[in-house]
Order: sequence, then structure tokens, then C-alpha cells
Amino acid sequence: MIFTRARLRLSLNALAMITLLLSAGTVLQAQQQSRPLPALADLKQLTPVKAGTTEPILNDVKSEFNFNLKTSPVNRVEAAIRNGDAARTATPARYADAERAYLKAAQLNPKEARVYARLGNLYNAQGRFNEAVEQYQKALTLKPKLAEARYNLGVVYLIALGEKGEALKQYEALQSSDKLLAKSLKELIDQ
Repeated sequence: MIFTRARLRLSLNALAMITLLLSAGTVLQAQQQSRPLPALADLKQLTPVKAGTTEPILNDVKSEFNFNLKTSPVNRVEAAIRNGDAARTATPARYADAERAYLKAAQLNPKEARVYARLGNLYNAQGRFNEAVEQYQKALTLKPKLAEARYNLGVVYLIALGEKGEALKQYEALQSSDKLLAKSLKELIDQ
């Protein structure tokens, strides 16, 4: 089977479909013969090859996908956010790594509100409440209906800083974007 370079420019979904299609026959054979299913490394051997070479096409597709992942600014921001989330929620939490990742995401896209909301969550978890408030406010400046940031800002105002009036303002603003979070914040305020 001969493939041109243009056909190798496939999305991740196409890569997954190729892997599924290539493995389908092997999986059926394995089930019929009661053998264990092959690993991905085994499936590489089943991949069609270019005429005149033994290089599997799957490797070309993966290389192309990895190149796009590394060069796309959107993907780099998403990767930095995921890295920050993983470091923040790790056991034990790696706060310095999380902060570095979120700051990198903010550097890559200063208009991404989620980054500042995540920084607010990080600072809140560390007891750096004034910095958390600053980050939540920055997130809400960029995206006023970002419910997560508004709720967390209200919680920090209420519980950490004891500013019930500010928490009420966040509750009122939250009612238009997320009624469930607004109700939850109101319950905290009323306690």
C-alpha cells in the first residue's frame, strides 16, 4: 500500500481510527484463538509500509501529530494548564511546579481567563488569599461569566478574608451565569 505525504497529515482522531482499523483483525483473531490482545508496540508491526521502505506509516502520523502539538500555541497553553493542574493536585502537591506551569500558560496567552482562575486556586490552596483574589479578579476581567472564578472569589472573600459584603456581590453576579454555584455560595453566606 503506497501513501503520499498529504495522506499522512492526519488528525489525532484519524490516527486513532487507523490504529483501531489495523488492530481490528488482530483483535478478532486473538479472541477466536483465546490469545491476549496485542499491545500498541505489536500493532506497529501490522502497519502498512511505504513502497521500498520498512518505515511504518503510524510512526509518520505520530511524528506529524507531535510536531503540530509542539508548534500550536493553543496546544501549548492547554498543555501548560494540564501540567499545572497535575502538579497542583499531585500528592504531595507540587505548588512551585504548578505556579511555573500556569505562569508559562499566561505568558503564552495572557488573555486566557482560565489560567488566572487556576492561579487563584493555587494561591488559595497555599493560603495566599490576597494574591488569590487578585488572580480571580483578573480572570473575571477577561471573562466576567467565568462561574468557577466568581464562586471561588466569593468563597475566599467570605471564609478567608471575612468580607461577607464582597461575597454577596459575587453571589449576585454569579446568579446570571451559574444558578447552582450561586445557590451553593448563598448557602455558605447564610451559615
